[in-house]
Amino acid sequence: MKQFTYVTEQKMAPRGNNKFSTTYYKQTTLDRMKLSNFIEDICDQVVQMAKDTNNENLLTQPLNNKRHKHLDKTPYTIQECLDDLRSQLQDGKDVTESMITRWNCVFDENDDCQIDLVPFF
Repeated sequence: MKQFTYVTEQKMAPRGNNKFSTTYYKQTTLDRMKLSNFIEDICDQVVQMAKDTNNENLLTQPLNNKRHKHLDKTPYTIQECLDDLRSQLQDGKDVTESMITRWNCVFDENDDCQIDLVPFF
């Protein structure tokens, strides 16, 4: 599990009929860039592994996690989890707790590809 730091976290109130709220992690520009580079590297490795093993369908497989679904109740695919976090960082936006959690669900527990956000002291 790779650790990255954040400066502050902001928990938003649940919206509409949602039971869940969103927590945003504010990072320094340098820390966001480090996380972004890590995400890019891992995404490239996962896509290449799928190609090398002739298993490109791997990326369209749904996450095997009951908690992480779209609003329409369909499960996220592995590709969606990778793309979601990647695009958030490419757009210069703060990452959310749910994005990190979904990302970590793609990989085995305590895998080097998982992300742990810790406060910067």
